[in-house]
Amino acid sequence: AIYIIALFGNGVIISTIKSETSLHIPMYYFLCMLTLADMGLTLCTLPSMLGIFWFNYKSIAFDSCLVQMYFIHTFSAIESGVLVAMAFDRVVAIWNPLRYGTIVTNGMVCRTGAVILTRAVCVLLDLMSYFLFVLSDLHSTTSPFNQTIHNHQTFTLTGIPGMPEKDFWMALPLCLLYSTTFLGNVIILVAIKVEQSLHEPMYYFLAMLAATDLSLSLSSMPTMLSVHLFDWYSVTLDVCITQMFFIHTFGGVESGVLVAMAFDRFVAIRFPLHYVTILTHGVVIKIGATVLLRSVSAVLPVPFLIKRLPFCHSNVLSHAYCLHQDAMRLACADTRISNFLGMFLQLYLTGTDLLFILFSYILILRTVLSIVAPKKQQKALSTCVCHI
Repeated sequence: AIYIIALFGNGVIISTIKSETSLHIPMYYFLCMLTLADMGLTLCTLPSMLGIFWFNYKSIAFDSCLVQMYFIHTFSAIESGVLVAMAFDRVVAIWNPLRYGTIVTNGMVCRTGAVILTRAVCVLLDLMSYFLFVLSDLHSTTSPFNQTIHNHQTFTLTGIPGMPEKDFWMALPLCLLYSTTFLGNVIILVAIKVEQSLHEPMYYFLAMLAATDLSLSLSSMPTMLSVHLFDWYSVTLDVCITQMFFIHTFGGVESGVLVAMAFDRFVAIRFPLHYVTILTHGVVIKIGATVLLRSVSAVLPVPFLIKRLPFCHSNVLSHAYCLHQDAMRLACADTRISNFLGMFLQLYLTGTDLLFILFSYILILRTVLSIVAPKKQQKALSTCVCHI
């Protein structure tokens, strides 16, 4: 009955705020956020609670326990953050009633909600990761098997699988590829910086993408060229972990920038008259900082988890650079925790970003198709060419 009342009550609040136009003000938007957080918290505890009291089902898998723990603490942190936002809303309303409408705008409410959500997700993800790191460390130190194994401190990189004699002939194409990538991205960055007409959000995001692509190339370039050009196949564990961190971090940043570019095109087509006021330079900087911090905080725990793992089997990687899933394959300890974290990060960074991009372009196409004039349709679609 408590769960039904909680779900029903929160559902009534949300539907009331949505349907009643007079409630479309920041105070009730924050109340709606609090209601959603409370509903999410309720749904997190519901399965295990009902499993115990209704079905006498008292056991739970370790992975399920971790997932439930993560969502419970995340929604609790969101709830706490929303309460802070509601308190701030009341402070502004009482201290500056005449400026309330200009300070607490709808855009500011959306950004506040996004910051609260990002803070809760990223901070809890880090805490959970370090918790998993401690568990992994305890498991590795208490296992008698791990006390007698030989732990590899170097990895062997692989050029072309099954054809090591062809590695040298890949050096020239790789050098040309890296040179083209480097030159192309630098030209984009210089052109956007020099040309005043390109100083707008669309090209700022393109510059972010070029800088990320440049960094991603530089992250993999040293080992790729050392394998194919100098026949240097060995890499230390620390170097491998460092390269792995930068590759996955810049991969996450690239995915986030693509989401930002999709959002930019959506605003430009859906709200062309408000585009300049919505996507200001300050907003672009905040989006870039959020994308970078999200990726760094998400990937940061991975090297610490891998550092504690023993590698006693083969030390041959399947690529000419280091990746998380490749290193996990060589570990001779229980890697379920690290694999779970890697899978979660893949879904969290790439999966959600892909959904946001698809959703943005569905809305863009819907907006374009609603335009009657064919020339205006063509002009609207042409603005997406840069992103594509």
